[in-house]
Amino acid sequence: MRITKSGIMITVIVGILFLIGFRILFPSYDGPISIPDPIQNEMTSEIISHRSLDGSSVEIELLAEYEGNFAVQGVEKYKTDGAALVSSRDFILSWGDLPKKSIDDEINYSQRNRWYYYAYSGDCPVDGNYISTHSANTHMIGADESVQAMIEKVKENQYIHLKGYLVEVHFEHGSWTSSLTRQDTGDGSCEIFYVTEISGR
Repeated sequence: MRITKSGIMITVIVGILFLIGFRILFPSYDGPISIPDPIQNEMTSEIISHRSLDGSSVEIELLAEYEGNFAVQGVEKYKTDGAALVSSRDFILSWGDLPKKSIDDEINYSQRNRWYYYAYSGDCPVDGNYISTHSANTHMIGADESVQAMIEKVKENQYIHLKGYLVEVHFEHGSWTSSLTRQDTGDGSCEIFYVTEISGR
């Protein structure tokens, strides 16, 4: 196949436009910003049927409305654990002053086995309690194929708006339940976020 200079130029231009469009949709949060705490509204629980990633159906119980702007501090993919049936991505989400460059530079985040970890330097302007109450390892569930596709495009160091519900997933052999507070730590403290809307902010 013969590739012309004009063909190469078109490919380059398309690539540049794709990157620009991606950054508009999911802009970087680099800069001195402070993000308000996420909004959580209690509700009467409601059970819905959700189409899982393998095409089967699973029951999800909506526990609380949840919405906020977040900085994405980490993204981890999952394919083989039981929860991957509904959630193929975990995000480390942060808010408050944590996205400020002067603070973010002093904190290291990591993820594995559906947990997240952080370490901070002695020069960090905030302490561990502030970090733990203004960040969360969040198991992401897209409400439909379109939302799921958007979730799978998100990268570390982006600033996004999310809206949906904190939920309990009822699997055949047990349940997976979201935390309903930002104050807890350890086992069971992760949020399980059933996302109905996602966008860059």
